[in-house]
Amino acid sequence: MLKPPSIALLIILLWAQPNHNSLYSQTLNWTTSFSPSWANGNTNGNAPNLAGTGLNLATTLSISNGVFSQSSGNNTPTILGNTIQVAGSSSRLEIAPNFSTATGYSDIVINFSGTVSNVVFRIADIDKNNANSNAFYDRVTITGNNGMSTYNPVLTKYDAVTDPNFLIISGNSAYANTTSGQGGKTSSNATDQRGTITVDFGIALITSVTIRFDNSPGVLANPAAQSIGIGSISFSPSLLPVSFISFTALQQQDNIILKWTTAQEIDNDYFSVERNSDAGWQSIASIPGKGNSSLPVDYTYVDSNPVKTTHLYRLKQVDMNGSYKYSPVIRISNQDNTIKIQSYPNPFLSQINIGLFSKSEQVIEARLSDMQGRTIKVYTSSVYRGNNNFTIHDLDPILPGIYTIEILDQAKRSMGMARVIKK
Repeated sequence: MLKPPSIALLIILLWAQPNHNSLYSQTLNWTTSFSPSWANGNTNGNAPNLAGTGLNLATTLSISNGVFSQSSGNNTPTILGNTIQVAGSSSRLEIAPNFSTATGYSDIVINFSGTVSNVVFRIADIDKNNANSNAFYDRVTITGNNGMSTYNPVLTKYDAVTDPNFLIISGNSAYANTTSGQGGKTSSNATDQRGTITVDFGIALITSVTIRFDNSPGVLANPAAQSIGIGSISFSPSLLPVSFISFTALQQQDNIILKWTTAQEIDNDYFSVERNSDAGWQSIASIPGKGNSSLPVDYTYVDSNPVKTTHLYRLKQVDMNGSYKYSPVIRISNQDNTIKIQSYPNPFLSQINIGLFSKSEQVIEARLSDMQGRTIKVYTSSVYRGNNNFTIHDLDPILPGIYTIEILDQAKRSMGMARVIKK
C-alpha cells in the first residue's frame, strides 16, 4: 500500500491574461438576458446564448430557515424592482428574505456553461435597520468556482468617503457595521450608495459564482425582513485554446507525482513534461492531450525515483498546429534531510505558502503574529511525515508591516519560525 503523500504544492495557473480593459464587453442584464423573462417571485432562470457569446447561464436561488417576502409590492426575487438602485447598472435582481432564525441564509448561484474571466458586478443595500439596531445585519459572502478550485474576489466599497465605517470588508465578505452607533440604513438610491460594494474576480477563470446572503453574529434570534440588490454582471468569455485549473506536485515514497487539470481544450495535441535540476530544462515525458473538450480533464505523470535534490517542473502545452506555451514553474524538494520553515512569496499580499518538514503525520498550527506578539491569524493543517507545503489564504485585510509565522506541532511545541513582510 502506498504511503500518504508527504509534500504537496498547488499553483493556480493563469497562463494567459485576458485584457482587463474589455471586461464590460459582455454583460448579463437581469431584465433582457433571460428567456423566458424572469417573472417576479421566480427562484431560477436561464439565459441562453448569453450576450451572443454562445454561453448559457443558469441562476438559482434557495433559502434556509426563512421565506422570500415582498419588495415594492412584488414577490421576490424581483427583476428591476424600484426599491433598490445599484450604481452603474440599468438592471438588477432584488432579494428580500425574511429569515426565521439568526442562522438563516439565502444562496444565489450563477452558473456559466463555459469558462469566463473578468467577472465584475455590484451588490447594493448592504445595511442594518438603523445605527443602534440589531434587527438585521446584512452580510454577503462571494466565492467563484471552477471544478475543484475556489476563487475569492476582491471587494471594494463603492462609496468609501461619505461614511467610511458604514461597511466592513473582510476577505470575500462584506457586512453592515455591527457596532452600536455606527453604520445604519442606506436608501440605496442615486445619491446614497454607502451600502454598495464592487465584486471583482480579475483574471481568475471561473464557471460559477455563489453569493450567500445572511446575518452577521449578534443579530436578533428572529431577524426582521431585509434585502439586497445585485447589479448586471460583466464578464469576458475564455477564448484560450487550453484553460488550466491547477498544476500540482507531491512526493510519494521515492517518486514525485505531477498532476494538472484543464478546464477546456481546443486542438490540444500534447503536453511535454520538463524537469530542471542542475543541467537545464529537459523533456522527461510526452502526455497526449484530449484534443477538444469543454469539461475538466485530469492528467497525471509519475517521475520515478529522481535524484534526491530540489527539482523544478514545468509543462509545455503544444497545439495541433505546433504553437506552444509554457506553464509557470513549480518547485519541490525530495531530499531526506529536514528543511527549515520556508515561506513565499515574501513580501506577500493575500496568501503565504509554507514549506516545512514533519517527523510524523499530525495536525499542526500556524500562528501569524505582529511584532508586538499579538496573534493576527491562526491556521491549522494536516501534514504528513516528510516535507509538506500548505497555503494560508485570506490575508488581504492585514495591514502592511513585519510579521512572524510560528509553526506548532500537535503537542503545541514550536517546530520553527519565519519572518514575513506584508506589502
